[in-house]
Amino acid sequence: MRPLLILCCLLSSLATVESLVDRAALEPGQAVPLLVAASRELAATVSFERIRVLADALDPLSRRIYLGGWHVPQRGDAGFAIRTLVAGDTISRIAAHAGTPSDLLVRLNPGIDPRRLRVGQRMTVLEASSTPLRTVAYLRIHRLLVWRGPLLVMACPIGIGTRATPTPTGSTTLAKRVKNPEWRDPTTGKVHPPGSPGNRLGGYWLGFDPGPDKRFRSIGCHGWTGEDPEQWLDQASSLGCLRLRQTDIADLYDLLIPGTAIEIR
Repeated sequence: MRPLLILCCLLSSLATVESLVDRAALEPGQAVPLLVAASRELAATVSFERIRVLADALDPLSRRIYLGGWHVPQRGDAGFAIRTLVAGDTISRIAAHAGTPSDLLVRLNPGIDPRRLRVGQRMTVLEASSTPLRTVAYLRIHRLLVWRGPLLVMACPIGIGTRATPTPTGSTTLAKRVKNPEWRDPTTGKVHPPGSPGNRLGGYWLGFDPGPDKRFRSIGCHGWTGEDPEQWLDQASSLGCLRLRQTDIADLYDLLIPGTAIEIR
């Protein structure tokens, strides 16, 4: 089957939310072209419901490419590069140069010990300095999308603020990125330390910059272990923050750095 025909067949699966990963696996050379074409269609979509359908369909493919270390052809078109290590290179220095967290480098290079880097080693990096990642949350359809330029990196369902404690809308940036944070129960005021059974943040806190008008004060993304996801996911159930499933907040944490643009619509 010719490449163009394969790509058209793969794109057609978006309409029925079939597994794009399985289809792309049959023709790995079309994985990145499919990501590019499907991301373009998603970015041009104005229907909220269509955005939800397309994002949910494309997410598994996007994550396998950006977080799963899938070495498919044309990865450079998705922003990946190979870096040959030189004297003085460290994981944190390489990550800072690339504009990504160190955690992402570790995920993309499972065979490399970050504590024992050697001159001449080759590492896969996601170049996010010249093309930074950005995050858009759609409250109406309870979806959070991460983009690198015109390409979707991940998408996931979220829980949002209730009518009494709505999630604020507008633009801000990521200010804090904390693993295993403490949590203050807003009802009792009790502070639950990291690892405590009463700490319900799921081990992650991505706090937003409050902004000049303080609308995003104490607002951010976190996991949630207080209830089963069926009780709050795709619903208005939080005190204003964006709640994510544990696997999703772990992926988001590995992608974003302070300063990442955040837009809530």
